[in-house]
Amino acid sequence: MAFGPDSGEPLRSRPTIRTAPGTSASSNGVVFGLAGSLVLSVLYDSVPNQWFEAEFEHLRLPRWFRLLFVLAKTSAVTGLFIGLRSPRLGRLTAHALVAYFVLAIGAHARVKDEPVRSVPAVAMLAWSVLATRAFVTAPPTST
Repeated sequence: MAFGPDSGEPLRSRPTIRTAPGTSASSNGVVFGLAGSLVLSVLYDSVPNQWFEAEFEHLRLPRWFRLLFVLAKTSAVTGLFIGLRSPRLGRLTAHALVAYFVLAIGAHARVKDEPVRSVPAVAMLAWSVLATRAFVTAPPTST
């Protein structure tokens, strides 16, 4: 039994993975990487540990902020994933993450931390800025 154009059988197209217009595979990689790192952060933040408690005391943050961090990061992951289909939501989420990490750097500056302690927040800030660029949609074409 033959298949293909000579067999008389209709060709079936392969399923494809659709992304939002204007996002490329490399942009999706930035978004998935940022979302993945936030998932790991949420998992770490949600498990009580001594280092996290000491960091909160050092930054002079109230304990109830821990729940806010988990909720904010979980919401950000959700917004980034939905943003792959709805670029406006993805861009809004990425901008919110930029603000979040600017505030994190500010919290370190407020307690006069050594610059090296802000490196993770600076790296995440840069990654968030890249994510904002990943959600830039192509301008509408006139026909």
